[in-house]
Amino acid sequence: MPIQDFSRSHRDPKVPPKPAQPFIWAKRIAVFVPALICTIVLAMLFRDTVPAGGSTMKNAAWIATITVTFFWISFVLCLSAAGLITMMRRRVAVIKPKFTPPLKVAILMPVYNEDVSEVFANVLTMQDDLNETPNLHRFSAFVLSDSQDPKIIAQEHRAFTHARATHALSDQLYYRRRENNQDFKTGNLRHWVTNWGAHYDAMLVLDADSLMSAQAVLRLTNTLAQNPHLGIVQGALRIFRGRSLIARWQQFAGVAFGAFFARGLALWSGDEGNFFGHNAIVRTRAFAACSGLPAMPSREDVHIPILSHDFVEAALMRRAGWGIRILPDLEDSYEGTPETLIDFIRRDRRWCQGNMQHLRIMSSAGFHLISRHHLLHNALTYLMSPAWLALILFWTAHGFTTTEPNSSANFLIFGVIYAMLLAPKIAGAIVILASKSKLRTFGGVADFAKSFAVEIVVSFLIAPIMMIHQTIGVGRSIFRLPPHWGTPVRQGEKHSLKTLIHFHAIEIVLGFVLASGIALGSLSVWLSPIAFSLALAPVISHFSRFDLKGRPSNVITLDTILDQEKPEILSAADVHRRTFEKLLRSPLVYDASIKLKRPAFRQKPVEKRA
Repeated sequence: MPIQDFSRSHRDPKVPPKPAQPFIWAKRIAVFVPALICTIVLAMLFRDTVPAGGSTMKNAAWIATITVTFFWISFVLCLSAAGLITMMRRRVAVIKPKFTPPLKVAILMPVYNEDVSEVFANVLTMQDDLNETPNLHRFSAFVLSDSQDPKIIAQEHRAFTHARATHALSDQLYYRRRENNQDFKTGNLRHWVTNWGAHYDAMLVLDADSLMSAQAVLRLTNTLAQNPHLGIVQGALRIFRGRSLIARWQQFAGVAFGAFFARGLALWSGDEGNFFGHNAIVRTRAFAACSGLPAMPSREDVHIPILSHDFVEAALMRRAGWGIRILPDLEDSYEGTPETLIDFIRRDRRWCQGNMQHLRIMSSAGFHLISRHHLLHNALTYLMSPAWLALILFWTAHGFTTTEPNSSANFLIFGVIYAMLLAPKIAGAIVILASKSKLRTFGGVADFAKSFAVEIVVSFLIAPIMMIHQTIGVGRSIFRLPPHWGTPVRQGEKHSLKTLIHFHAIEIVLGFVLASGIALGSLSVWLSPIAFSLALAPVISHFSRFDLKGRPSNVITLDTILDQEKPEILSAADVHRRTFEKLLRSPLVYDASIKLKRPAFRQKPVEKRA
C-alpha cells in the first residue's frame, strides 16, 4: 500500500475501460446554473444592506461573504430539488439478468473502546443473515480492535472467545487487536490491508456501530462485481437506535428529508461519487494500490494523519481511474449517532479538522473536477459557520434594526434565508403527506405534524450553537493545532451543570450580548432566535439527552418507520446484543447456558435489482 504523492498524477493500469455516462454533464449544469443565478440575485438584493461610507475593501469582503454563503445554501437546495424531481419521475425499469462473478469479501469492523456487546452482536447478525440468504459470494468478518482500555480489551477477548465456541459461523469470524492506535482508523485499515488484504477481492468497511441487512450487503457486492471499473460502491445511511432528543431528531430528519439530498448527490456525482468511510464496499487491490495516505504537518511540526480520510481515498481512487458510485436508495443500511449535544460536538470537531485539511489537498495533481468539488463542498460545510458568524457580528457592529431606512431589505433578505433553509424540509413534508403509505410509517398525520414541528424547532435551536463550535474548529485548523477531541461516546452520559456551563461559556456570552442589543433596540429582532439559542445553550444541551424512546403515545417521540415497522435485521441484532450483555455481566467463568441463539430470518430471494 504505497504512500501516494499529491504532487504527481497517478493512473492505475489495471483499471478496466469506464463506460460512458450519458448526459452526466448536462445534469450537473442543470444543478449548478440555477444555484449560480439564485446567488447572483440574492447578492444584488444584499447591496442595499451595505452601510454607506464604509471602506471599499470592507464592503467587498461583506459582499463576498454573503455571496459564498448564499451559493452554498443555493447549491444544497438545488441538489435536493434535483433529488426530489428524480424521485417523482422514478419509473420501474425492466431488469435484465446480469452475470455476477462471485467475490471473496471481508466484512471489516474497526473499533476503538466501543460497546463490545453491540459490536459483536452486529457482526454476528450480519453473518447469520448473509448465511441464510442465497448468494454466490463468500464472506468473512473481522473485528479490528484499536482499543486501549484494559477493561474493554478483556471484554473483547471474552466475547470473541465465546462467539468462536458457540456460533455456527465461527470459522468465518476473526479478531485482531493492535497494540497502539497509530493513525487511528486509517492506520487500522492499512494494517489489515497490508497483512490480510490480498486474500480478499473486496472489503465491506463498517463503523463500530454499523449494521446492514444481507439484501443491502448483496446489492453493494453485486454492483461491484458486475461493474469491474468501480472501485467503491457507497450505500445510503440511516441513523437507528436513537433514544435521546438529539439522536431521534437526526433519525427523523434523515428518514423524512435526507433522501432528496442523497439522490441529488448521486445524480450530480455519477461515477465520480464519494466515500463516507463506512457502509460501503471497496475493491481491495485498487484501494491498496491507490489510497495510501501521507501524514499532514501541524504547527508544531508534528505530523498528524489525514482525519477525514474517506473523501481523500475516494479522490485518489478516482484519480487512478476507478469509478465511485453512490446508491442513494439502499435500504437497511444503518449507523448510530451520539446521544447528547456535547458528544455530538466532540465528534464534529474531528470531522471539522479533517474537512479543513481538504482545502490543502483539493489542488492535488490529477484529481477529477468533481472530486475537487466534493473536497471543497465538505470544507464549506464548516467554513459557512464563521461566515454566518461574521455576518451576525457585522450586523451587530452596524446596529441593523427594523426601523432604519433599509429595513425592508433586511426583512426580505432574512425572509429569503429562512425560506431557503426550510424549503427542503417543507418539500419533504409535502411528499410524505401526499402518500398514505409513507405517512403511516410516521404514525399518521397528527404524529407526523408534531414531529415535523419539533424537528424545525430543534434545528433552529442547535444551529447557532454548532455555528460557534464549528467556528472554533475552523480556527484550530487554520493554525494547524493538533487534534482535540475525546474518546467517542455513543451511548451518552449525564453532564453536570458545571460541565455544561464551561463547555458552552462562549455561546452564553454572545447570546446575552445579542439579547441586550435587541432589548435596547439597537439590533434587529430577526436575530432573536440566535440570541435565544446561544444564551440558553446549557439548557438546550441538557435537554438534548432527554430520553424519548418508549414514551407514551401522547408524547412527541419523533417516530419513523424504524419504530412503526421495525426491520427484521434490527430485531435480530437485539437478540444477539442481549446475549452478549448477559455474558459480559456474568462471572469470568464459562457458562454453558449462555448460548448464541441464531435469530430466525425469513428466507429471502437473491438480490436481482440492477
